[in-house]
This record gives sequence, structure tokens and C-alpha cells, in this order.
Amino acid sequence: MGERPTGAARFLKTHYIIAALIPALIIILSVTGFVWAQKGVTVMVDGASSFYKTQSDDVAGLLDQAEIVVSDGDVVTPALAAQVEDGMIVVVRHAVPVTVVISGEATEINVIGLTVADALVALGVDPSTGLLVEPALDAPLAADMTIQTSEMFVRLVEERREIPFETTTRNDATLAQGTRKVETEGVPGSELLVYEVIVIDGVEGDRTLKAQAAVTEPVDEVVVLGTKRSVGHTTVSRDTTEWRTAVCSWYGPGFYGRTTASGLTLTEDSVIVAHRTLAFGTRIEFSYNGRTVVAEVQDRGPFASGRTFDLGPGVAKALGFSGVRSVSYRILGN
Repeated sequence: MGERPTGAARFLKTHYIIAALIPALIIILSVTGFVWAQKGVTVMVDGASSFYKTQSDDVAGLLDQAEIVVSDGDVVTPALAAQVEDGMIVVVRHAVPVTVVISGEATEINVIGLTVADALVALGVDPSTGLLVEPALDAPLAADMTIQTSEMFVRLVEERREIPFETTTRNDATLAQGTRKVETEGVPGSELLVYEVIVIDGVEGDRTLKAQAAVTEPVDEVVVLGTKRSVGHTTVSRDTTEWRTAVCSWYGPGFYGRTTASGLTLTEDSVIVAHRTLAFGTRIEFSYNGRTVVAEVQDRGPFASGRTFDLGPGVAKALGFSGVRSVSYRILGN
């Protein structure tokens, strides 16, 4: 049975154990000290946030660690020299180079902001007052973009316009056939129109009608047509093959929609003629420039001297007729 170590031997063994534990303790303390030195920091770059664990002493070191580049004109809060603390928030706003054109004058500016509206505010321009902006105010900023602005406002414009009068006719059996008398003179009316006009950089754009009201109503023209036949007048009622020549005129566009003396409505295709005395319904054949057409008397006229017939629009079209010219004709009867 061996002898137990003496007191000196036991001390030596304890000394060796302590010596072995010291390095291990140093390693543990180093590791835990490193962990304790780590600080949690939130970094927001142009609105996007990230979380970092860092041992950096200041904000500049933190940004280097996170590989976030800042330049002159960028804004960092807190400042680059500020001490990093656990739980702090660091905000980085990069300046965006843009060109703003106002009234034709271009200004280059580095903007700390996110939208086109921020760029205008940076120039001291209120984006909410009378500006037409392209791109839109809420569009995101992009490097080297160009922002176009135009001064815009709305103007109200008043305008007076003439209201044309209409012409109505009525027959009068007390007046000789072929007589035309204006019973009531036509008087144009007037109306007031109010337009909304968009003005951009001093140039008027589209107009929008906002209000319309009559100022004075038009007075219609009333024309009386005589229907009393003259003594000794004989209505042509027999066929004839005798061709004659007469000076004719024609009437059309300005009379479309009006009522003829016989009560028909004149259109661009009306195959009718006007004569001062021939009975309504009298058929007449016309020949001009190698063309012929048969038409009926359904109106009174012409009232210019030296002319025998006023050709309706359909007759003039069929004959290829215009102006005042001589035309061959023959009366076929009723």
C-alpha cells in the first residue's frame, strides 16, 4: 500500500491545476467579452432598413462595415463621428442629382428626398399651387432625371354669339300669284357663352363650355306668298313639244330645310323648279349641256329680273348646272 503524498507534493499538484485553468479562463472571457461588445444597430438607407451587429466605435466605422458609401451632399444622422450605441438608429439619405426646368430655365440640384415633389420643395417651389409637372409629383426620384414644370391656371372667358333667325312662309289669297312680301323682318338674337380655358405658360389650351344663355331671342322672318291668279291667266294643262330657251339660276345649300311655296321641304335632292306664275305640279323638261331632266313647279321665283326659272338642287345636280345660264326647256303639262 503506497504512501500518501506529503504536503509539499499536494501543493505542487494544485499549482499545476490552477496554471492549466488560467488560459481556458482567458479564452472564455475573451469570447464572452467579444459578444458583450457587439451592439445592435438599425441602419435606414433611403427608406430601406437593415439590422447590424457591430463593434465599431463610431457611425463612420459602422457604415464602412455595412459597405454603405456616403458622399458630399448626403445626409447621415447621427453624424459620422457620433459614438455607436446599442439599439440606436442610423439614417442615411443619399442626394439624388436631378434637373428641374421652370419656365424654360433649367436648374441642376442634388435632392435629399424620395419624390418629384421633394425636388420642387428643395428649390423653394410650392408644388401645390398652379403647376403642371411631368413626371407626376408622387413619382420616385431617379438619378439624372429631368423634371418639367409649367405654370397652369384656369381662366373663364365670355363670348357673345349671334342666333340666326328662321324664315317661315304663308300663302295669301288676296295677293297676286307670284307676289312675295316680307310681313315681319327677321332679327338675329344673341347668346352668351362662358368657357373654361386652361392656360399653360401663357398659352391657351382647350376650351370647355360651362354655361350658355340667350340674351335676346331671335325674331323669325315671316314671308307672305300671293296665290291669287291674275285675270286672264290660263293654267298650262296641255302637252307641248315646243322647246324654248330661258335664263335660269339655281338655289340650294342656304335654303335646305325651308318650306317651298307649295308646302314641300327643300333638300339637296329636291327635283323641283320655281316659277312666278305656272301652277304647282306643272311638269317641265329641261335640257342643258347634253343632259335632260323632268321637274315639277313647286316654288315661286326667281325674284331677280331677267330670269325665268330657279332650278332646285336636284335639277341643277342632274344637269351639271351652276351660276346663271341659258337652258332649253319645254312644258309637258300637269
